[in-house]
Amino acid sequence: MIEKQLLAAFDSMSDGMVLLDASDRVVAWNAAYARLVPDLIPHLRPGMSYRDALAVIARIRQGFADQAAIEESIERRLAMRARTGTPFDSPRPDGGITQIVEQRTGNGGWVISYRDVTAERRASAALAEAKVRAERLEVVFRDGIASLTDGFMLLDSEDRIVTWNGAYERFFVDGSSVARVGMTFEDYIRATWNKRRSREPHLDAEAAIRRRIAAHQIIGQPYEIRAVNGMIIRAIVQRTSIGGKVVVFRDITDERRALDAANGIAAEFREGIDNMLDGFAQFDAEKRLLNWNDRYLTMFPHLKSRLRRGLPLAEVFRLHAVSSLYAIEPAEIEAWIDRAVATLWNSAETSMNRALRDGRTVWGISTRTPSGGLTIVIRDVTKHLEQERILAQALEREREVSAQQRRFVAVTAHEFRTPLTIIDGAAQRMIRYAEGIDPKDLRERAVKVRTAVARMSQLIDATLNLARLDAGQIGMTVVPVDLGGLIAAACRRLEGYTPGVAIAVTLPTEPVTVRGDASLLDQVVTNLVSNAVKYSGRSRQVEVAVSVSGRWAKLEVVDHGIGIPEAELERVFERFYRASTAKGLPGTGIGLNLVRELVDLHGGRIAVASRVGEGTRFTVTLPRAAEGMRATPDAA
Repeated sequence: MIEKQLLAAFDSMSDGMVLLDASDRVVAWNAAYARLVPDLIPHLRPGMSYRDALAVIARIRQGFADQAAIEESIERRLAMRARTGTPFDSPRPDGGITQIVEQRTGNGGWVISYRDVTAERRASAALAEAKVRAERLEVVFRDGIASLTDGFMLLDSEDRIVTWNGAYERFFVDGSSVARVGMTFEDYIRATWNKRRSREPHLDAEAAIRRRIAAHQIIGQPYEIRAVNGMIIRAIVQRTSIGGKVVVFRDITDERRALDAANGIAAEFREGIDNMLDGFAQFDAEKRLLNWNDRYLTMFPHLKSRLRRGLPLAEVFRLHAVSSLYAIEPAEIEAWIDRAVATLWNSAETSMNRALRDGRTVWGISTRTPSGGLTIVIRDVTKHLEQERILAQALEREREVSAQQRRFVAVTAHEFRTPLTIIDGAAQRMIRYAEGIDPKDLRERAVKVRTAVARMSQLIDATLNLARLDAGQIGMTVVPVDLGGLIAAACRRLEGYTPGVAIAVTLPTEPVTVRGDASLLDQVVTNLVSNAVKYSGRSRQVEVAVSVSGRWAKLEVVDHGIGIPEAELERVFERFYRASTAKGLPGTGIGLNLVRELVDLHGGRIAVASRVGEGTRFTVTLPRAAEGMRATPDAA
């Protein structure tokens, strides 16, 4: 029962208390201690050694992460036990002050008391400051009010004028002419304003008198007076030791003008840095933070609410180091901070790029100022670098296209030369053996000539149409077109040019009509089928099929030849591009590009699927003509 009463009394004490046993282990603490250090309580437990408890305080309260620093803090605290019973102050993170006293108990343990003395210490500081101010005024008074450059007026405990000096008379011409020893301050102010009102009857004197008298009643609070001569005077009222008042008046006209000018410059500077698109931070010669802008906080959100004027440069870097944007390893933080500070502080100008963990890249430049400080400008260059990358890719692509164009010219010259050679050879042979040439041989040579001419015509048409497409000048006559008839005619024509190749054509029983330009659609079909023939390999088989799906007509051209590598499929429609499996076979790399452009022109789509060594399938989808529309005879 007694033990419970003791515990209740211990817990109700106004001072925080912690009990340690003879082994220096925590026995208990009371509610007042828990209120003083709520952040430590979750980490304390009965039975914990006092040394471990001090380590918790060093980590949480003092922010130490390094073990050596923690040990040093513990040793300092333990050393203070030599002054057992002597109070000492300990600052808290919230700005308060705790008085700590450690004393031995009768059984060899310790009792540690904690008292919040924040109010007492602040009151002592204020009292000391008031005492210093009074001593200064006393010295000034002893040296003689006549030597003061400030205006001076002394009043007794009944607020009656005792004396004033010459500076006061220079400041207040109207006031000095009506002032009388023994006059109350209120009567003096009214006499002054009455004299002024005689010259300026429109003045609201009563309101001005009330404001001046009210200001005079506030001890130690400076207020400003604008004198008749235009001077700006700062006045402050102080109590004397015998209950009177001393009023000191100082001319702050030049100071105010300089301050206004400085404030104007500061405001312009502040406006300037706040309107910057870059982040900005400024440090003084002592490596302490002076200014920063909103953009700096936007770029580094982990700094919001943590920056303050006077924060050391190293601490700013520490905030960076522990953030998720930088994620410096804990063991490397101190070395990283030292290197960063040394790099910036020891160079007149330093610039660098840094990739952040959120995918952004920032560029920073630091410059030492003439006053010995440092400015840092941070710019988000993520988009800039991306644009550089895109530009570099575009330049590389442009170089590639130029190279492809040069190859195209060379290949095209060769492509024209080959059929011309065939035509010339066949013509020479027919001329040389005109009288005795075999009709079968004549037909074969005529087929070769026609094939060569068709190849040249196809190449010329493709080249011209690509040029017209680029210039936006291609002509297009849109009419209903019988797709099946157009395909059948193109395949018959190609079979006549390429004997030995089997082109299997599969068409629906009903005509399939699309809207388009028959000539341009013929180029699409001719290019796809002639490509299938050229790359059909040993199979020499090509399959062409037309089908219908809803409002779409579908054309499929299939060969069973050399195929295209999967990695190259997405590039086969690029101008001048030729698959790696097409080496040694004639071609310019413009046919499929033209096909895609023409299909797009008709509102259709084209796709390709292929396996190397198994063949290739091209699928063209075109919008069908409206129901009831019939193709004209010459559009088939």
